[in-house]
Amino acid sequence: MRLNLKRMGSLAVVAALALCLTGCAKADEQTQAVIDRIDAIGEVTLGSKADIESIRKDYDKLPDDQVKFVENLDTLESAEAELGNLKVDQCIALVDEIGEVESASEKSVEEAWSVYDSLTSDERSRVTNSDKLKEAKKSVDAKAKAEREAAAKAEREAAAEAKKSTSSSKSSSSSSSKKSSSTKEETGRYYDPKTGGTLYTYSDGTEEYTDGWGNAVRGKNGKADEYTTDGGETWHKYKD
Repeated sequence: MRLNLKRMGSLAVVAALALCLTGCAKADEQTQAVIDRIDAIGEVTLGSKADIESIRKDYDKLPDDQVKFVENLDTLESAEAELGNLKVDQCIALVDEIGEVESASEKSVEEAWSVYDSLTSDERSRVTNSDKLKEAKKSVDAKAKAEREAAAKAEREAAAEAKKSTSSSKSSSSSSSKKSSSTKEETGRYYDPKTGGTLYTYSDGTEEYTDGWGNAVRGKNGKADEYTTDGGETWHKYKD
């Protein structure tokens, strides 16, 4: 009997310790911070979005043995639901402001689409005018694509025109040069009695020889300082 009482006493001590440990456990600093932030949510507005989403992220990071201490989790969940309703209402209002799809401005469509794109699948299903938004988005994207293609085409045409203009300018310059060359004037004529050849000088600085038989022979670089005929005879500029 005495042994049983002793055993019962030991069990009672163990139970008491377990109860104490359970009762003594509490939220750590990180968990308490989440609890306090949830309590501070207050009235939910669209401006509460960043804060509510941040609290949710911090809550999701808590270890499993700490989440049980967050007894105000339902407050966070209610705030999230209310925020979702506000975002849906905002999206519907923005879509209504778009007006006629054909004349909708890119800015208004992109603003509405940005909000719609941030919604969850459940929230999107509650945007009653989402079909209008999708149609407007498609129209705006098509217009933007057409404008980009038109700009690219205009750029290519401008480049081609510039290239054509440059080519035309070079051609004109070449023609002018040829014309100038064809209208050059003779500025001097010299006879070489030794060889029977004649030296001609022109206004463009070029010189030309004719041999004793009247065959024209041009020297290197358009000059007649010294050059050789097919017969191997070297010609020299006539000097008085």
